[in-house]
Amino acid sequence: VSSTNKLTTETLSVDFDTWQLPGIELHQLMDDLRAQAPVVPVTFLGERVWLITDHAHVAAGFRDNNIFPPHTPYKIGIEPVIGETFQSMAGDRHRIFRKLATPTFRPRSVEQIDSDML
Repeated sequence: VSSTNKLTTETLSVDFDTWQLPGIELHQLMDDLRAQAPVVPVTFLGERVWLITDHAHVAAGFRDNNIFPPHTPYKIGIEPVIGETFQSMAGDRHRIFRKLATPTFRPRSVEQIDSDML
């Protein structure tokens, strides 16, 4: 992608899941897309999705659970492989299961598990 031949979402005909770009070309593509808008439509796994191109919008998205529910990626990507976990749950079920699992992952508990394994 050169600066004289900028790709736009209208001319971009690649799937971000399978397209392999060397580092500098990927950065140039992202610069071109970022110049168009902070959020642009692209293709991923054959579907039209929204690519967030700047930090401010990514950070805002992660803070807004209504627009970007955190459990959805786990439900789509992990749950079909290993089954339901508290990461793929929402609402009260998520809070209850997370509360049950959290003590196991506190630093003191992890240190104990590490020392038991060594």
